[in-house]
Amino acid sequence: MRGCNFSGCKQVHRAKGYCATHYNMFAKYGNFDRARGPLFAGHAFIEGLKLGSKDECIEWPFGLNDGGYAQVLIEGRRCRVHIIVCKKFHGAPTRAQPFSLHKCGNRKCVNPEHLRWGSSKENAQDTILHGRTVRGPQQPHAKLTENAVLKIKQSLRDGARQVDLAMEYGVSLSAIHAVHKGRSWSWVLHEARK
Repeated sequence: MRGCNFSGCKQVHRAKGYCATHYNMFAKYGNFDRARGPLFAGHAFIEGLKLGSKDECIEWPFGLNDGGYAQVLIEGRRCRVHIIVCKKFHGAPTRAQPFSLHKCGNRKCVNPEHLRWGSSKENAQDTILHGRTVRGPQQPHAKLTENAVLKIKQSLRDGARQVDLAMEYGVSLSAIHAVHKGRSWSWVLHEARK
């Protein structure tokens, strides 16, 4: 049986070259020193950040939440690090701009130069800009393609009936109506014009 790679440990290997104790310790704290766990190490990392220090991303070397964002424990609560850093370097969020946005689109990045406060609309635009929104044919249940939507819009301009188009493309009348009114697939015509 293979042993743990941690120096001096004689326990049996479990995962990633380490025994259960050392693997869990690294997964939880980001290092093998329990006394200097995420609270100490994470806060020290945040305190070491400076404005104007780097142009490239500074990736969080510790724990991430399920969404892939950097997180740290503060008084027993898991907090997103990009929000803490944004507050530290850019002040408190306002009612109009309550979201901490990543200019780089990297969820692990905690570079203060890459963070800013933004509105809900800017946050939604960022998800599209950085390719984190699943839309159109990437949707698992999508029946239409971008080419089909362009043809539908052209047919509607040429006077085709929505009922006939719904039957032709195998979608509901409300789906054709949403395309016609720009409630769905609204980006297709804009991208076709570029």
